[in-house]
Amino acid sequence: MNKPFYKRITFYRYISLTFFFFLIVINPTLIYKYGITFIQGWYQSFAIGNFFIVSPLEGIESILTSKSIYLTAIIGMLFPIILASLLGRVFCSWVCPISFLSELTDKVIGVFSNKLKYQRNFISLPKYILWFALIIELILTLVIGYPLFVWWSPPALVGREIMFYIFYKIITIEIIIVFIVLFLNLLTKRFFCRYLCPLGALLALFGKLGNFYNPNNVAVFFLKNSHSTS
Repeated sequence: MNKPFYKRITFYRYISLTFFFFLIVINPTLIYKYGITFIQGWYQSFAIGNFFIVSPLEGIESILTSKSIYLTAIIGMLFPIILASLLGRVFCSWVCPISFLSELTDKVIGVFSNKLKYQRNFISLPKYILWFALIIELILTLVIGYPLFVWWSPPALVGREIMFYIFYKIITIEIIIVFIVLFLNLLTKRFFCRYLCPLGALLALFGKLGNFYNPNNVAVFFLKNSHSTS
């Protein structure tokens, strides 16, 4: 008997997350050991040959801090912006390495929660907190004059730390941010993704704006809607 559609989608999503996670493990290995540089970077800034992909939030922050607009960055942001406009936070659910690690921790937590009757709903915040996270991130970037998410982005940190270990056999102190994000999952499922990820907020914004045909719906969107990774 065929599996229900949602179960098949979940299975394919797991396959996708696994593939994209191991891509950022295998890629620096190929560069370091064999000098194969056709694919470079991680999901903050990614290059496949001459095709560049730039995370929209990091791209916007770079424009804000440099006060310059670079055509390469704009072109690099187009693909993820168009994708988010069509499919919303598809990056969060199907590509993001934090989602992959969260799925793994979910499996571990699930084993113990069934035995201990442990519930992961200690903290519940209004969904609009996610928009404040994005606004505060951009304001701080302007005030400080430094693209903050380029430095502390958990998805980027995963790729960066993997690269550092493969090339230099070191792990930097910033890895603590990744562990904090995963620890927050113990309190509430996908706490960071639901409430604190400015990149997720921006992708959700593009997704919603991509579906607007009536400008009056913008106000309704900010009041009533928010994507969150389940």
